[in-house]
Amino acid sequence: MARKFKYGAQSIIYTLVVIAAVVLFDALFSLATENHPLQKDITQSGVFSVSDISKEFYAPLMDKQFEVSY
Repeated sequence: MARKFKYGAQSIIYTLVVIAAVVLFDALFSLATENHPLQKDITQSGVFSVSDISKEFYAPLMDKQFEVSY
């Protein structure tokens, strides 16, 4: 019985350590990318970039708050 408890306790501890490490990594990664987003258009022709006309069109909407309901 003591052997089962020992290995069971170790597996629970290892699982909690791995979960804590993943949560910590996610939190640190989120903080690091908050001011420096990782999204970048790396296509040669800039297919996925936003045009200047679109930026001008949506500029007035950037300061407004919206309520989304579904």
